[in-house]
Amino acid sequence: VGDVGSVVLRDRKLLAEDGLIMAVVTLDKVTKRVVAGPEVISRGFVYVKEAEHLMDEAVKVSMRVIDSFPPYSFDVNAMNTKLRDEISRLMYERTKRNPMILPILLEV
Repeated sequence: VGDVGSVVLRDRKLLAEDGLIMAVVTLDKVTKRVVAGPEVISRGFVYVKEAEHLMDEAVKVSMRVIDSFPPYSFDVNAMNTKLRDEISRLMYERTKRNPMILPILLEV
């Protein structure tokens, strides 16, 4: 559908080389406490059955980040950034690869 921009091509190249990790967390809209998750999903990064311990570590890191924010007064953008940074650091330390990290915070 028309020309593909350089940003789109760069993202496609990164996804093809290093894959994607999504951290999905459902929060209570009022109390900002975890209702479900965090669930860490990997696509094109590692075979989850062989790297289950790595995904478990990512879940623990995610919980630690979420718990570090005080309830009732936290910034969703700051939490997204911190989740992205901490999961990225963990993945690089363990695999020496930099997958695209996509934190998803849902409020219910």
